[in-house]
Order: sequence, then structure tokens, then C-alpha cells
Amino acid sequence: MGYKYSDNTLIHSIGFNFARLESILKYGILSSKKAKEKNISFARNHSGYNLDDTISAVRYIYINPTDYTSSYCKYTTSGIGFILEDVPYIYDVSTRVINHSDEVLVEDNVDVSKIKAMLVPIEYRNTSLKDLNYLPLDSTSYVNVKKNCDILIDYLKDYNYEVDIDEYKSYLVELYLTNEAISKIEDKSGEDYCELENNFRELVFELNEFFKTEIFICFAKFFNNNNVTLMDLVNYINDKYYHLPIYDIPFYVRKRKIEK
Repeated sequence: MGYKYSDNTLIHSIGFNFARLESILKYGILSSKKAKEKNISFARNHSGYNLDDTISAVRYIYINPTDYTSSYCKYTTSGIGFILEDVPYIYDVSTRVINHSDEVLVEDNVDVSKIKAMLVPIEYRNTSLKDLNYLPLDSTSYVNVKKNCDILIDYLKDYNYEVDIDEYKSYLVELYLTNEAISKIEDKSGEDYCELENNFRELVFELNEFFKTEIFICFAKFFNNNNVTLMDLVNYINDKYYHLPIYDIPFYVRKRKIEK
């Protein structure tokens, strides 16, 4: 049976960020501000312009299955999500920056008790860890990309795995230098600027490929299994904490996407 959504059910998505998954099951969902207060590492999973005291979520009743620019279709359908109940939210574009028609904002934090279930898209469940994306590929922020990388490095240390730090730093230096070059160009519409932006995105892609390999090796060793899947790791992490039920994304959205 599927989850029984209410009018005020919210969904918060985290991509395939396993470090964030463990953190949320331990501490709840925290805004950047609250994470800093509790000295918990934080990095945004997707590009966006929300303020540091808010958390982005989707209100279930606002989902439009034909709007492929929506937060739900862009993010929730292609990553791990959390189903939230009884959580106050903001939906007022005159007071807060809201980027998508189905997006709402939650202030400060969501307690673990408000998390009722997880969502994992069915088409990713048997996907190998070496075939998932771990970095925000749409991010153009050097600081954001580096934070995500550093959190992954620290997370893998918890599983007694050290990444190839020299290779990582070589990518990071290139990314930093490219970012510095971008910042010095005044003409944002010129060829030089566009070329450097493309170089930046290519480097983020290469870093993502690097972490695909490192994460795959880490958990292949941890599970003594050379084909660890998304659900292998999700189930392991979930069982360490609250044994949340895990559902697929609502079928009608998937059906409409296939018919397009």
C-alpha cells in the first residue's frame, strides 16, 4: 500500500546525499543557521536562493504532474525524500523567496518525530552506488561544491575509508582557479565567461565521478560486496535509527511523466 497523503503533507528531498540522510535521522532536518548553532556540517544539495533560516519542501497538494520545472519533478522524483506531517510552513512570495510553484518553506528545523516515512524512486532502488550522483551538478558556487565534497570525505571516514586526498586536491585547485578567473570577468555575456562557466561545470562533473568511485569502493569494502545498491545502503542506514517505512513516489506523477 502507498502512503496516505494529507493536504498538508510536505516532502523534503536530499538527492543521494547519504551523509545528510544519516544526519537527518539523528538530528532532524536543520536549516543552515540551526546546523551551525549545533556545530553540524551543512551544505545545500541543490542550487537555490533560500535564506539560511529556512528549509525547502514541497506541499503534496501543490504538485502539478505536468509542470516539469517544479521542485517535485526536478528533485523529489530523482532522489531520497522525507515525508513530513504537522509541520508549519510559509507560502508567501511577498515575504520570502519561493522558487517553484509547489515549494513551501519551513523555518529553522523539523524534528525527527515529524518525519513519517522515506521516499525512494523505484527506478533507482537497484542502482549501484557507482552510478549515482553525489554532488550538486547544477551548482556554480565553489564554496557550495567544496562543502559538499568535504562532508562526503568526513562521512567516509566514519566507515574507516580515506579518499585519495591528493587526487581530490588536484581537482579542487583547478576548480578554485577557474572560479577565480570567472570572478574577474566583467562581461558576463562574453565568450570567455561562458567558456569558463562550462569549464567549472565540467570540473564539478569530474569531481562527481571521483566521488562515485570512492563511495563505491568504500561500501564495497564495508559490505564485502562489489555491487552495493542504493537500497542496500538506505536500508542499512534506516535500520540504524528509526526503521522508517519506505515508499515509492506517487504513481500518478510517474505515469504522467512516462506518457509525455
